[in-house]
Amino acid sequence: MTRKEAVDFVLKQLVLRTPRDRIIAVLSQQTNMPWTEAEKFIKQVETENPITVSRQNIFLTLISSIFSIAMGAFLLILGMIYLLNFFHISVFPNFYFSPPNPIVVRSIRTTIVAQLVQWFIDSLFGRILIVLVGAGFLISGLIGLLQTVKSWSGKK
Repeated sequence: MTRKEAVDFVLKQLVLRTPRDRIIAVLSQQTNMPWTEAEKFIKQVETENPITVSRQNIFLTLISSIFSIAMGAFLLILGMIYLLNFFHISVFPNFYFSPPNPIVVRSIRTTIVAQLVQWFIDSLFGRILIVLVGAGFLISGLIGLLQTVKSWSGKK
């Protein structure tokens, strides 16, 4: 097995998420390479080809980035509405939006945790924190999405 064939084999197995021990065993058998050298060779192939190896996680990263963007936008908009309502500024004419308080949840509201959550949402600090968390989700999702697209396209 030539070096190029060995590199192609290792990359293919890494993308398929084959356990390292199996890759090392096959590589050692086919190239008569000692176990420690095969480990070093795999690490070298990973460092030389990070884009190819990272493509195995693109789908999961893409989905989590899109989810993070959607969740961040939702929290950001909800937090802004809550924040404006704290100062009695109506976002929509003839419509005052307050945190949801359905009848089913009223029986649960007697617990201490539910009361603390309600107090937190009703406080100015809680509303500002919702906006900041939403902005953080949105920004991290956009950064993750951009990095995923760059790694997918092969640009550094």
